[in-house]
Amino acid sequence: TLRYAVSSKKVYIAEDAYSKMFGGENSLQHINEHSLQLSYDNCLCTEIAATAMFDRKSLTFFRFIEGDIGTKDGCSWDSRDLMKQSFLESNFFNCEVSLGHTHPTFVIKPGKRRIYGALPSRIPYKNKKEIEEYVHNPYIAQKIIDSKLYKEHRGDYVDTFIRSKFFPKISNFSWILSPALNQLGIFQVKKKGKVIFYPWGVI
Repeated sequence: TLRYAVSSKKVYIAEDAYSKMFGGENSLQHINEHSLQLSYDNCLCTEIAATAMFDRKSLTFFRFIEGDIGTKDGCSWDSRDLMKQSFLESNFFNCEVSLGHTHPTFVIKPGKRRIYGALPSRIPYKNKKEIEEYVHNPYIAQKIIDSKLYKEHRGDYVDTFIRSKFFPKISNFSWILSPALNQLGIFQVKKKGKVIFYPWGVI
């Protein structure tokens, strides 16, 4: 349901935000490892909600914040104090908040996997009740319902697009980490289901 493109520009991750050695719990590597440690049954990693501080001028991510630990089926940016902490830090650093989360991978049979890579998932919101159950922020849930985007596009895209539209501090640059597949996708959500992926590097 989405239209994909790849940008000629490159985004960057500061080394102390990427590396657990330098950034500790505020690093991408920490979130990646933590998700893998939470594997259970046939699920190789658990969903974790997270944010990153993002400087749009330099296209640089320079701090990651791990949020609530979800399940194999989903996670929420609205649990605990993740968004409150993220907005406080974005005000302090005068930057944007980029929304991200980890995706699971399932072993169904030996040699076969149900894969969720580092791109917006195909999981749909089927109706208003389901939106209210999955989106724990009533304001965002209502905006999603009012927009009717969920009738055309799927959950990950709709959620990130609506949040970036109605919260000025939230960036339309988002990211998904698929730890079991060793993938990181950084992308920009645009109107009419357009998603632009960006090559990335560590500086």
